[in-house]
Amino acid sequence: MKKLNICLLALLAMFSLSARAGYRVLFTENYESATSVSDTKWGSNANYAGLSIAGDDYGKYVQISAGQNNQRSYNTFWGKDIYTPLGNLDEYEIQFDFCVSAMGTNQYNSEVAIITEDAAKKENGPTSGGWLFKLDQVKNNDDASILNYTVNGNASDVWTPAVGTWYTFYLTVNVAERKVSYYAKDLSGNTALADGEYTVPEDVDMKASGLWYAHARYQNVVFFDNISVLKNLGDGVDWANDPVVALTGLNQNERTYTISFMEGEDLHFTGTDGNEQVVSFYDCETQGQFVYTTTTSGSIVAYTQVNETKSQSVTVDVDASVISLPEATAEITSVQEGYAKKFKINVDNSNVPLQPVVVFDYTFTPENGEAVTKEELTSGSVIEVNDKGTLVVTTKAYGYAPTTTTIVNDKSYKVLNLVNFQSLTVDELKANGFESKGVLAEATGGGENTWTSGGRLYAEWVKGTEVGDTTRVFPYGRPVDGAYVGSGIERMQLLQSKLTPEKAKNLFDIITVWNNTMTSVTSLDADGNFAKDDNGNVGGTVNVEVKVGIGLINPGVQGDAQNYDPAKKGYGNIRVANTPIYVDAPLGSFVVAYKICGYGNDSAHPYLEGTSEDDIIAQYKAMNTATTTEVYPVNENTVDENGRVSFNLYRIDTALARVEVLVEDGAATSVAAPEAVEVVEDANAPIYTIGGVKVSTTEAGKIYIQNGKKFLAK
Repeated sequence: MKKLNICLLALLAMFSLSARAGYRVLFTENYESATSVSDTKWGSNANYAGLSIAGDDYGKYVQISAGQNNQRSYNTFWGKDIYTPLGNLDEYEIQFDFCVSAMGTNQYNSEVAIITEDAAKKENGPTSGGWLFKLDQVKNNDDASILNYTVNGNASDVWTPAVGTWYTFYLTVNVAERKVSYYAKDLSGNTALADGEYTVPEDVDMKASGLWYAHARYQNVVFFDNISVLKNLGDGVDWANDPVVALTGLNQNERTYTISFMEGEDLHFTGTDGNEQVVSFYDCETQGQFVYTTTTSGSIVAYTQVNETKSQSVTVDVDASVISLPEATAEITSVQEGYAKKFKINVDNSNVPLQPVVVFDYTFTPENGEAVTKEELTSGSVIEVNDKGTLVVTTKAYGYAPTTTTIVNDKSYKVLNLVNFQSLTVDELKANGFESKGVLAEATGGGENTWTSGGRLYAEWVKGTEVGDTTRVFPYGRPVDGAYVGSGIERMQLLQSKLTPEKAKNLFDIITVWNNTMTSVTSLDADGNFAKDDNGNVGGTVNVEVKVGIGLINPGVQGDAQNYDPAKKGYGNIRVANTPIYVDAPLGSFVVAYKICGYGNDSAHPYLEGTSEDDIIAQYKAMNTATTTEVYPVNENTVDENGRVSFNLYRIDTALARVEVLVEDGAATSVAAPEAVEVVEDANAPIYTIGGVKVSTTEAGKIYIQNGKKFLAK
């Protein structure tokens, strides 16, 4: 846990060495007044979302959270212009606070570095440019849960910090001698990293320009705070640094500010009442931290002074009005027939001063029935309603005015279209041009094999009334003692070389699969044949695969081939991470995609009653076992030029089980394209179904194509 005044304590540790020396702050960044990462110097080329402003009871800091990502990098870049006012630079100092909150779960290669690049770093992974100080994580082969870092590339110099503990690093950069001396202490002032010295190679610039961090793969979380670059001006030199004014407390119309300054400086402070006072370093309850509380709007002004030398004045406008919290927003995450819906309630506190933890209460009052109330839910919670009624959501946080949002659930929906990939049979797929890819029945291995080796698709057969009186049934089998026992998963595929644009539209009713939407499409040569790559292979997009009983799969492999061949320029290689799925749906409707993710990890595991294992398997295969739902509203802002809504299907580990289109009861069912209902130009032109089949008659209420335009038959 971070101590609020860790930066001042760190500075004092240096100042105590030479109480009369003047320290000039060239760059400093703490995060007490930051409301978002955009208020800081931090950035990332590949995972900006992994950066955030976090905090605890003792203050704020920058948090880097890897999430479920491969190695990504981040940096705060202060540049080299900060040294220009010093003229001839002989020596300077760097400090920063660092804490590892959670190690990476899959790799041991995180890195902290003080870099010397001329521009902010853009690459991923470890820094490849010049550096003055570096910590490289290495795996502890005796106990992988122990955090180890080598220091400055020296394999024999290993630092072993504790996870969850803050450390302050002190670096002195001797430009003339090309040496960096360093040490680190914990919050108690104990030495955590002993004094050391690193000689910088001749080709590396001695001016530090930023701090670099590369996270280890999966769930690595670290914190940084109080990053400073300072110059010791020497004995007898006066320098007054600008004070740091930060809003640190808020309660209704009361505001509390903390003004930070250094030992040897006097703080001159004028509050919103217009009264000026002079505060010395030791006058403060926490040395160098003057706390001011007001309930009056106006301005506060602060500057520091050392003898006759004054800093720049810092002016902060104070608005003591009571701050109302933002309204909650409701995102529909599930729509079912009737009035049943799920609302994900989000509260964005990013623009609220001090970014308080905002919770919400809600009351749902059905048209017929008793009201339901719940309290103290956090942002991102999901509310499920099944009836027509009114949902009232109130956001709240201590010290702020609550805000109420009303959501009226008065629309009933019905299923207009359903494409059920889970129920497709082998015979149905063969009739549509699919061929067997063989049965997947692997007991070991990752990648696609995980669908069977993981043993994640199962039901619980309830045999009695006692707790635990169940037997787990695996409809597709499972690994037992290193061997696979069971039927396995039948796989059917349509080769991408046979997936013409017309075929892509005809396969699955209202759905267009990916062929003619990919950037690397299967194209035709001048003779009308499928174009080939330099090695004579038909190249392009990915095959359309169905795991029978589970759903539609994007195998991720480019081209017909299923085995990687490095000689074929990527043909047969996993290169296509996401494939788009396009759905024809009328304006005002909802498209609901049901997915099974994580190789079946999030599939339903129902408790079923039956007379035999075969009965349980039959029930399981007849169910919708997909638990991940994605809801896409169909409106003018979400459809493409063809009136279609689209979403992505991730490669290998995700199956699209079914797609539903739900429309409001009594609503028009024309497709979303702006030209959906138009007078046709040639009344005698051929008429086609949405699937591209030519017809001689039409059926009222259905969508057809004539003259290249969609229309609703009457």
